[in-house]
Amino acid sequence: ERAAWPEHKVGADGTLPHLEKPFQRRDGQQVLLHHSAVRVNIGGTDYLLAYVRDVTREYASAAELLASEQLLKATNARLQERLQFIDKVTSRAPGVIFQLQRSAQGLYQFLYVAAPIKDIYRGFTVEQVMADSRCALALHHPDDVALYLRSIEESAQNQTPWVHEYRLRYADGEI
Repeated sequence: ERAAWPEHKVGADGTLPHLEKPFQRRDGQQVLLHHSAVRVNIGGTDYLLAYVRDVTREYASAAELLASEQLLKATNARLQERLQFIDKVTSRAPGVIFQLQRSAQGLYQFLYVAAPIKDIYRGFTVEQVMADSRCALALHHPDDVALYLRSIEESAQNQTPWVHEYRLRYADGEI
């Protein structure tokens, strides 16, 4: 004899609620099974069309992802604190503290630029200089550009700190 349908659990659309239940396999391993079902009528006879799948890995992956996201947020918060400290220290140093990287193709990119750059390279923000190092170079006095670039190359080749004095020419003509 056929078991009665649990009519009180069947939705108006003929579906049964999704269930997730733990299950112990024959080998003793615990898994989480997701059950879903819908009642269908074929030729006047009601049938239960059910689908069961193991969601153990999905839940484990979701938990790992959540843990990774939390770790990333915590790491990002610590990095932001350190960057704020670095910005505070470098904003008080004379001149500008920066980190410049040269690619294999010979292109330069600022990896870090202290906030005082906006006072020296007037008209440019930290973000603009970091996005395109050429904007800063555009302010250099034309007679100083070659020596400026050579001094950077020598510093990189010799692995020595870079120190160089040069002139800037502003849009208003001031040097």
